[in-house]
Amino acid sequence: RSSMAATVDLDLFWQLSSADDKVRSNAAVVLTEALQKVQAEHNVTHVNAKSADSDSDELNPDGDLCDDLVYTIKRLVRGLASSREGARHGFSLALTLALRTFPVMRAKPVFALILELLQVKAESKQEEKECGFGRLFGCMALFQSGRLQFSKEESARAESESSCEQVLCWKVMEELLRLMKSKSFMAEAATHSLILIMKAVPKELFRKHFAPFLRSQWKGTAMSDMGPEMLDLMLNTDMRCVDTCPSYVQPRNIKQLVEPLKFSTSAHPRIHHVWESLIFVLTREESKGEEQLVSMWKVIVEDALVESSHERKYLAFLLFRRLLPCLSAAKMPELLSPRFRRSLINNLSNKKALLNGVARSAAEGMLEVAQANPLGAAELLCDIVRENGNFDRVTRTRTVAGLFEALDGAGAQKYLAFLLRRVADASAAAAAKEGEEGEEGAARAGKWAVESCCTLVSKRKGVLPRAVVFGVLRWLFETAFFDKKGRAVAEDMREACRTRIFGVMEQLSSAPRASADKKDGDEDEAAPEPANTTAELKAALDELCAGWEEVAGKVEKEVKRLGAGLCGHPMV
Repeated sequence: RSSMAATVDLDLFWQLSSADDKVRSNAAVVLTEALQKVQAEHNVTHVNAKSADSDSDELNPDGDLCDDLVYTIKRLVRGLASSREGARHGFSLALTLALRTFPVMRAKPVFALILELLQVKAESKQEEKECGFGRLFGCMALFQSGRLQFSKEESARAESESSCEQVLCWKVMEELLRLMKSKSFMAEAATHSLILIMKAVPKELFRKHFAPFLRSQWKGTAMSDMGPEMLDLMLNTDMRCVDTCPSYVQPRNIKQLVEPLKFSTSAHPRIHHVWESLIFVLTREESKGEEQLVSMWKVIVEDALVESSHERKYLAFLLFRRLLPCLSAAKMPELLSPRFRRSLINNLSNKKALLNGVARSAAEGMLEVAQANPLGAAELLCDIVRENGNFDRVTRTRTVAGLFEALDGAGAQKYLAFLLRRVADASAAAAAKEGEEGEEGAARAGKWAVESCCTLVSKRKGVLPRAVVFGVLRWLFETAFFDKKGRAVAEDMREACRTRIFGVMEQLSSAPRASADKKDGDEDEAAPEPANTTAELKAALDELCAGWEEVAGKVEKEVKRLGAGLCGHPMV
């Protein structure tokens, strides 16, 4: 402690290891400010007698750095290998701030110091692990401090030379490649760090020097033999070199990615970074992005992950939630593929299932998307109830209810059109009388569709055009009490309409009470006008209400007849 200036508190090094983010951050800032004062005093008294070699690996060959700063850098580098609480995070943050604050300190000797102080000196797996992570954090501290960025002079010099092997950025990338290949538990982190540094290299320089070097790492390796990290590196290298989607991720070739992506469960319970790179590549071309995502889902997730180990099923649920917002409303149901849907229902319906938690997270993902995209809510709702009208009851969730509540005007109309089509299909099936089971099934489907229509019209009347509401009421009234030529109505469906129509009319006629705070003379605020009737819904209504004019005429005649008979009644 005597070698350190009184302005630098050694207790700050202990605070850098704290598990509390705020304590670590504050300690790093205070330490840097203290070093600035000491270095400023050193600059006043120090006279640089000679110019040191810029390629020297010595940290302080000409004495430009004060003793406190040299001591601090060495201690921070050693601390990167500590597994104590938040030590790596705190020491790497302090090292980053020091590199950014003191430009007089050259980055190349700091990197040499990292390699020297964090080398494995004993045959200990624990020491090897800690030193490996220490080097990884040290490399990222150099990058985050901006010391690996290419200046205009460095870029021009590198362009004129035939190699970049002496550039610090190159050496750091070589070390990260070595770490990626050495230990599986460091592979993803080292690859992600490598990709971040790679993106900071000027594009032309990267294409000329760095890309050939990186491609040599997987040259001659079959795609099926690659790990997810090497695939991730390959994807990002190709993205930096070409503007189009690489051929190996296009729908006709994407099956060859199955094996590397299967092993991305090494990041369990997270989504491996390779998936983020793959999603970015597939969605680069807006015109083909959705089709390529859906193709990837069917080939890799549906066919390879869903019916595999629990870890891979877990990954499939995570990917469902990740991919859903990337698709338009019309494409969202594509992710509810048969095998995935079955696995989702099975795991949701059993609270003791190992994957129940992540399955619920996937269901919650649908509700989040529904809030941001009400038309997507309608698409998902139609697809879910088409396959299983009792989804919420079976899974013990509020997925269907939540999607229903998220519907806006256009979404409500789409869902209503779907329900009316179901009614028409059920009526046609019942009329065909294809066996008792078929007839009973059609009757149940028709009754369910009628109940759902009534619920939708009652609870979402505010977002439906008036013409739509009256059209549904007209159809309910006609089906409940009248027969039309050429169209038979199942008795179960007729009874369902008869049971619900008056309740629906009562709910529609009930208006909310005026606010108690409203003063006389205040005008009502104009309610937003619902969207116009969609062509899809209009077609469904027209089909169900065809021939209504004839029925309406009969009703009018019957009313007049009854009225004429009542005129002579003694009670009138």
